[in-house]
Amino acid sequence: HVGQRRVLPAHAVHPALNLVGSALSLGFGTEPTLFMGSGGTIGLMTVLSRATKGAPQMLIGIDDPDTNLHGPDEKLHLRTFAGNRDGLIHLLHSLSLARRIP
Repeated sequence: HVGQRRVLPAHAVHPALNLVGSALSLGFGTEPTLFMGSGGTIGLMTVLSRATKGAPQMLIGIDDPDTNLHGPDEKLHLRTFAGNRDGLIHLLHSLSLARRIP
């Protein structure tokens, strides 16, 4: 536990990761996917995990080389935003077709 938050384990080999990678590759028209474990203390993730009875949670972060993440001049190219949007559409479609992902 970190403060009042529960540290959630990363499921680095979870079958859904293949769907995420494929979907984002389709959305961006390339191989943009980099899987990395990071943080684990975002309070919302604990709430979501409890609400979904422990179902694996995943955050998908996108940025550009010059995003300046969390800086006063943070930005995101519209091309990157569109690739992520399209990738998430592909992901939701793939998940809707999946019988059951453990």
